[in-house]
Amino acid sequence: MLVSGNIPVTSYQDLASRKISTLGTREISGYASILQEKKKQKAKIKYKKIMAADGIAAPDGLPEEYYSSGGGLKTSLIKTVRQCLNILPEKNYENNFFLSGVVVDEYPSKYFNTCYLLAAIESPIPFEGAGTEAMQSLVEKSMLDDDTCGRIILYMSQLSDKDTSPKFFYKLGFRYTEENSNIILKEMIDKNIYEFYLPPGYMYLPKENIQKLLRYGQLF
Repeated sequence: MLVSGNIPVTSYQDLASRKISTLGTREISGYASILQEKKKQKAKIKYKKIMAADGIAAPDGLPEEYYSSGGGLKTSLIKTVRQCLNILPEKNYENNFFLSGVVVDEYPSKYFNTCYLLAAIESPIPFEGAGTEAMQSLVEKSMLDDDTCGRIILYMSQLSDKDTSPKFFYKLGFRYTEENSNIILKEMIDKNIYEFYLPPGYMYLPKENIQKLLRYGQLF
């Protein structure tokens, strides 16, 4: 199961409760320095390189380069991403957190090519760019890897209708394998609708969106 949210790690209630006119220059500078220090902290990211030879079941709707051309795998060797990651969340995370897990496909007909599987990402403070920078680093790593050539997947399952993880990844350039989810999500973004729920499903990074992700934050 994927869990994410947007509750800041640090609260500044004491500072916010004071009138702006009573704040001295030193205190304002101190507050700014705290935020700056937070920005310097990097997001924690967890991922795993899955191999074509692993025989991990893949859904329909992916570009051809995401599928293994091997074929002929024995049923006893079929694995799922859940088995690969062995992720079983034991609590509800309430920070700026993403955790990936997947359902089991009992009758797979396609299998993942070698790619990076995003398992988890947690930012020190939401909406400050740390998560984006972490994803850009992962994409660069995948591009430099001759085995993966920029291929990255994740499994999206919202915790609630207020979970903004789908928007985060969509804006970076990721897309659902289910096209109807992409249509709905784009509409939610265009209309600035903050509460919505999409069926769980795989997201992947199309080759044509790689440069957009790497430049995100500079032009967008």
